[in-house]
Amino acid sequence: MKFYRTYARRGLLAAAFSLLALTPFTARAQKMTPEELVAKHLAAVGTSEARAAVKSRLMAGRVTVTLRGGGSGQNTGLSLLFSKGDKSVIAMSFRNPNYPQDKFGFDGQNVTISYVKPGIRSEIGDFIKQRDQLLRLGLMGGVLSTGWVLASPDLKGGKLEFAGTGKVNDKPVYKLRYTPRKGSDLKITLFFDQETFRHVRTEYEQVVSARTGPAAAVVSGSPTRPGQAPQTASASDASKEFQRELRLKMFEEFSDFKEVGGLTLPQTYKIILDLDRQQGGKFQADWLINLEKFDFNQDLKDEWFDVTSAGN
Repeated sequence: MKFYRTYARRGLLAAAFSLLALTPFTARAQKMTPEELVAKHLAAVGTSEARAAVKSRLMAGRVTVTLRGGGSGQNTGLSLLFSKGDKSVIAMSFRNPNYPQDKFGFDGQNVTISYVKPGIRSEIGDFIKQRDQLLRLGLMGGVLSTGWVLASPDLKGGKLEFAGTGKVNDKPVYKLRYTPRKGSDLKITLFFDQETFRHVRTEYEQVVSARTGPAAAVVSGSPTRPGQAPQTASASDASKEFQRELRLKMFEEFSDFKEVGGLTLPQTYKIILDLDRQQGGKFQADWLINLEKFDFNQDLKDEWFDVTSAGN
């Protein structure tokens, strides 16, 4: 008893019990398996019956694109997201002749990316085109898409690894690392709210090692601004530029979750692009999509998922 009285007077006993009270939660966080986390995440979207009942999704809203690095400016427009099975489209249109649209589609076999001008894609279009597994695997769009990779029993052939905990917008989250079946030099991390198990963020990161010589010029040929023709460099210029490594990042954020048609889905979807470039320094921009209309089980034509076909 003397032990307890001594440490009670010092206030250390209360502190010890407080620490012990936190231990079970910490242990659970560290022992959370990817399978448990995915199961809780899918349950947070809706019951298995509610999820299975939705064969296609059509969502419309408004989009604002903001250029923050490599220039400045802002445009508003309309956005349309739709999916059926593994097929999906993310489309945005603007009243800007230099940046009229961006459309990304997967028709179940091929990924197609629109042009802002003949033969010229935007920065984000070029980024996704060079990493088309983001659409093929159902990563982009997250739970908004019927092709969401975590809704696939075999994870589209990929593997998940529990990556610990962290914070997103000051809220505790669990992290999962996703690795495609054939591997990738793109680091893919998924974040889930610890309280609700909702998917709130995906991070894609790639480091391009410093290289010299003409081969360095092929890392990114994207335009420096939406609608602007890509710049070319001589072999000697490229050699000088690539004495440093390049860091390429894209983030997706999901928020403002509400129940729609028996499913709990985000109403706000944000894409953030942060790129080192061969020339012109950094490119930074974000696309903020506010979804206003949801419609399920519409007859979506297969040809709509090729965004470069006539009529699209």
